[in-house]
Amino acid sequence: MTSLFISYSRKNIDFAHKLTDAFNSQQLDFWIDWEGIPPTVDWWGEIEKGIEEADIFLFLISHDSIRSDVCKQEIEHAIKNGKRLIPIVVEQIKSENAPKELSHLNWIFLRENDDFGTGFDALMLAIKTDYEWVQAHRKMQVRALEWERSGQDKSFLLRGKELQRAEEQLAANTSKEPYPTDLQRQYIYKSRKAIDGQKNITLSVSLIGVIVIAALALYGFAQAGLVTESRSSVQTAQALADAFEAKINTTATALAIGAIKNTTATVLAMEAINDNQAQQTVAPNSLDNQNTDQSSVAINGYNTTKVKYDGGEFSQSGNNLWIETSFTYNNENYFQEIGRDEWSVYLYDESRGVSIQLDLYTREINYSDKEGSAFTLYEITDAQ
Repeated sequence: MTSLFISYSRKNIDFAHKLTDAFNSQQLDFWIDWEGIPPTVDWWGEIEKGIEEADIFLFLISHDSIRSDVCKQEIEHAIKNGKRLIPIVVEQIKSENAPKELSHLNWIFLRENDDFGTGFDALMLAIKTDYEWVQAHRKMQVRALEWERSGQDKSFLLRGKELQRAEEQLAANTSKEPYPTDLQRQYIYKSRKAIDGQKNITLSVSLIGVIVIAALALYGFAQAGLVTESRSSVQTAQALADAFEAKINTTATALAIGAIKNTTATVLAMEAINDNQAQQTVAPNSLDNQNTDQSSVAINGYNTTKVKYDGGEFSQSGNNLWIETSFTYNNENYFQEIGRDEWSVYLYDESRGVSIQLDLYTREINYSDKEGSAFTLYEITDAQ
């Protein structure tokens, strides 16, 4: 891992040497291509790796660097990976000719007629500002890229204190530069989802014994003819089975639940026969137990105005404007509604080139962007 990646034109190599000498005096490590990467090595792959593993991206602005296609590619890759960008002006140029990605940033002036010491002090201040977060951002991005390039192998996900620390850092620094990347958010979300899923499995397995014992007890009641006395146990076991049916996916547990429900049905049927009230039994799905409010309308893609997920929500704000509010990261994103169908609402953020599908059928919030990334961002927990 390196502190700095230096992007420059070879025609400014003398200044680049002067700058790196100053960095060496500050014991700062850096990545710079002095001689050119050997032809036997994946040239662009090495450049990408150097950018990804650096904390900060420095760009030496000159007449030649702003016209360089390679320098332009380097800037684009740094932005994609959420790097802090620091432009250093080494030759006077017209501001309108500078790369647009750098125009809004504070420039450090180290031209030939500028005082190098003063300019270098300003550069060091820019490097060290929130440097702990800059380093954490870099480490998180490298881990997220490893996970993505592994085909999202679950063994690359964060766990335990490492995950907790990453969540805290993202929440505390979401509005700071360098800003969290979409890949980082997805990586942490998937890590948390995997941990929560494992907890549910552990809970389900621990309940298997209780469920099986309850099923056997109910069957014993039924066989002994103690139907009326067992009604309380029947209701308790039925509630237990219903509560965990949706969360339990293992074959053994599913069979245990089936045993409870089948035995429950047997016991209730026997009670009805013994009490000679079979004709008066109210079916579980009778109108007495249903919501008969005819004014209620099923939520679908055409009428939904709010979609919630764990940690935030998307809500319509009029004039086809939607606002995503993240309670976890305490920030907002704005989208324009571009279409609807029976099951989905389609949103677009032009400023970031991000598309969102609120899919009520699969209960997923799907993400895609102009870079070609596409994945499920969240699971829908509620819709209104």
